[in-house]
Amino acid sequence: MRIGIDAMGGDYAPLEAVKGSVAARQQDPQIIPVLFGQKDQIEACMRELGLPEDALEIVHASEVIEMGEHATKAIAHKKNSSINIAYRYLAEKQIDAFIGAGNTGAMLVLADNEGVLVETIGDKRTLYEGMDIHLAVGGKWTEDVVGTNGIGTALF
Repeated sequence: MRIGIDAMGGDYAPLEAVKGSVAARQQDPQIIPVLFGQKDQIEACMRELGLPEDALEIVHASEVIEMGEHATKAIAHKKNSSINIAYRYLAEKQIDAFIGAGNTGAMLVLADNEGVLVETIGDKRTLYEGMDIHLAVGGKWTEDVVGTNGIGTALF
């Protein structure tokens, strides 16, 4: 199972994401962590831990959504952030799941195979702001409606 990880999210990022990815891989070799974030920073952490260069798969993201940023605006405007790139990979089925420990203004959404949102989870402020762009239960995020074939890219 290929699990995407926002390496730039959370306290002590990306070091803790690298450590966690290595631990997960050691615990279950079927888990393949795919780290999304600033490649040079992730590689520096890998060197610090004495890991070989090819120990983890890294997908470079040139932008980072900082903890103090307005989450929905940052997702809409930072197209090359680790979260947005990972959502594209998820929509394209290049990864099986995605996790992150970043900005608490983030939102988790679940859509059915028709692109209709069936569940949203997040803090109240973010859920409320998401309603402005139909990022709420019942919202339809398909190519014919938003111009793209994946919710991860529809936010652009």
